[in-house]
Amino acid sequence: MNELDLLRRGRPADTLLSDQAISAARRELARTMGSSVGPSVVVDAPWHRSRSLQATALLGCAFAIAAASWAVLSGGRNLDDPAFTGDTWQLIVGEGSNGDGTFKVCRSFFPPDSREIGLDSAMGDSGCEVSPIGTPNQAITAIIPALATRSEIVLFVDLTKLPVAEVVIETDTGEAQSITPFVMPQSREQVAAAEIPDTSRTVSVAAYDEQGNLLQTETIEDPQPTQ
Repeated sequence: MNELDLLRRGRPADTLLSDQAISAARRELARTMGSSVGPSVVVDAPWHRSRSLQATALLGCAFAIAAASWAVLSGGRNLDDPAFTGDTWQLIVGEGSNGDGTFKVCRSFFPPDSREIGLDSAMGDSGCEVSPIGTPNQAITAIIPALATRSEIVLFVDLTKLPVAEVVIETDTGEAQSITPFVMPQSREQVAAAEIPDTSRTVSVAAYDEQGNLLQTETIEDPQPTQ
């Protein structure tokens, strides 16, 4: 059985799964990709939701999606350079056209200078989403404590294709960082990542446009990865 067969068996139906079932399927997908989903604040990402005849079919479909997602990250469609890097990590992103104007956009963390990127070397939080055709009216979709280093936490900020010129991250420890988002060349989806002290208990993330206008601000509490 190949990936297409699994996708056919998990073809969506009209019954909407509960949030618990959807979360379980997402955890299974993340586990298949070599990591577990950490705590996050999802602001509004409707394309994350799926419909399926039953939970087992959705979980089976998740394996096929994981295989397709991995092709985006490690195949010829992967972007050449990491979007962001640190002393102990690099954020790898990739995108692939779905052929209908939408794109599959994936990201995962790996050790620095990894020459061979494989499932067994992924670290922290990983994920994929479908980039819609239109431009959403919001800037931030999720703020995720992706992984822990020796004394810091790598914070991943998932942005939409709404043009964002600057992301400002402030913590209750007095740290403030200004980050230029990474923009996918085809889908125009954007991401940002930065390290914050692991003693942080409150983190504020703000997105600004080119004119310095505030587009959106979100706050998370106790940003601790589950790993």
